[in-house]
Amino acid sequence: MTKIILSIGAIQVLAIFIQFLRTKVVAVMIGPEGVGVVSTIDQIVQFAAFVIAFSLPLASVKFLSKAHSEGDESFKRSYSGFVKLLGLIAIGGTGLMIAIVFFRPAVLGPDVAKYQTYVLIALLSMPALILGGFFANVFASAQKYRVSAALAVMTNAVTSTAVIVGILTGGIIGIFWGSSLAGLLLTFGIIVYLWKRMDLPFFSPGTNVLSEFKRSPKIASFAAMLYFGSVSYSLSLLVARYAILSNYGETEAGLLQGALALSIALGMVLNPANGLYLTPIMNRNIPQEEKIKAATEFQRKIVMILTLVSLPVVMFPQLMMTILFSNKFASVGHIVFLFVFAQLITQLAGVHQAFLIGADDLKAYAAIATFGQLGFAVLAWLLAPSYGIAGIAYGSIISASAIFLASLIRLKLKHGFWPARNLRWLTGFTLSAVLVAGWFSGRTIEADLNTALAKIVFISLFVLTLFLFFLNKDERLSLGIMRNRILFGR
Repeated sequence: MTKIILSIGAIQVLAIFIQFLRTKVVAVMIGPEGVGVVSTIDQIVQFAAFVIAFSLPLASVKFLSKAHSEGDESFKRSYSGFVKLLGLIAIGGTGLMIAIVFFRPAVLGPDVAKYQTYVLIALLSMPALILGGFFANVFASAQKYRVSAALAVMTNAVTSTAVIVGILTGGIIGIFWGSSLAGLLLTFGIIVYLWKRMDLPFFSPGTNVLSEFKRSPKIASFAAMLYFGSVSYSLSLLVARYAILSNYGETEAGLLQGALALSIALGMVLNPANGLYLTPIMNRNIPQEEKIKAATEFQRKIVMILTLVSLPVVMFPQLMMTILFSNKFASVGHIVFLFVFAQLITQLAGVHQAFLIGADDLKAYAAIATFGQLGFAVLAWLLAPSYGIAGIAYGSIISASAIFLASLIRLKLKHGFWPARNLRWLTGFTLSAVLVAGWFSGRTIEADLNTALAKIVFISLFVLTLFLFFLNKDERLSLGIMRNRILFGR
C-alpha cells in the first residue's frame, strides 16, 4: 500500500508543480485582484458542473469497480452506459447554463455580473470538467492507478500551456479561452485513448442508458446521496469567495485564493490516492474486516505523509507564497497554517467518508457531508465581515472537525470501525505539530537566520520522533530502500 500511495502521490506532485507554474505566471501577470476574479469565476463554473452532473462521475466509481470485478463485458457495458448519459448531460447542461447567464446575468450577483463575458467563456469548460472526473474513475476502477494519476499530469500540462499562451495574448479573457479549448482537446484525446488502448468505445450500439439503469437500479439513489455532499462542498467554497469579494473586493479575494491554493494543493497530493486506490477497494465485494484493515492502514499512511509535506509550508508560509505566487501575496502567509490544518482534518475525514460509501451507508454520508459543508458556508458568511480571510479559515476548521467526528462516531456505532490507540496517538501528535508550528511561525520574522534554524531543528525532531515511535518495521525498511535508491541508485 505504501508503494502505491507514494507513487500516486509522486505523480500528483508533478501535476501540482505544473499547475503552480501556471499559477505563478497568472499571479505575476494579473496580481491579486485578477486572481480574485478568475478564482471566483472558476468556482462558479465548478459549482454549475456539480449541479448539472448529479454526482454521476463520482458515483460511477462504485458501479464501475463492481462491474470490473465481474468481467470485461460487464465493465464495457457499464462504461458505455455512463459515458452516453454523461455526454448528454454535459452538452445539455452547458447550453442551459450559458443561456441562463446570457439572458439573466443578475443571477451572478452584482459583484460578478459585470464579468458576464468571462463567465460565458468559462462555462465552455463544463463538459471537460464533468467527463474528466468520470474518465479518472474509469482508470481507477480498472485498477490502472498510475494511469489515472498520470492523467492529472497531462491535463495540467496541456491546460497550463493553453492558459499561459492565452494570458500572454489576451489577458484575463485569454485564460478562460485557453482553459476551455484545452479541456475540449483533452476530452477528445482521452475518449480516443480509451477506445484504442482499452477497447472502450464512446458509442456502443448494444448498450443504452435505460438498460444500464435497469441492471443497476441503485445508481440513481447512490448518485443522489453523493449529490448533496458534493454540491454543498462546492457551494460552501463559492459562498466563502463571495463573502470576501462582497466585503473586501477583488484583491482580498485573490489573497484568499492564495491561502486556499496552498492547502488545497496538499489535498491534491493524496486526494487521488483516496479516490483512485482506497475508494475502489471500499466498493469491491470483499469482507468488512478487510475494508476496516485497509482503511486503518491507509489513514496511518496519509497522516504521516501529509504532515511531513505540511510542516515546511506552515513554517515558511511567506516564502512559499512569494515563490508560488508573488510578494504581493505574502501578507496572508501568517494564516496559511489554519487552512492547512483544516485540510489535514478534511483528508482524515475523507477516509471515513470513503468507508461509509463503501458500506452503502449513504444516508449517513449524505447527511454528515451536507450539513458539515453547509455549516461552513454559514460560518464563512457570518465570520468574513469581522475576521476577513481568517474567518473563512476558522469556519473551515470547525466544519472539517464536525465532519470528521460525526463520520467517526457513525462508523463506530454502525460498522465497528474505531482507530487503534497507536493511530489515535499518531493523529493527535501530527495535528498538534502542525498547529503549534504554524502558530509559532506566524509570530516570528521569517527572514531571521536563527528563527529559520530553529524551524529546521523542529522539523528534524518531528521526523526523528515519527521514525522512533510510530513507524513499524516494514515502513522503516521501505524508507531505507527509498533512501538507497535516491542516494546510491540501488
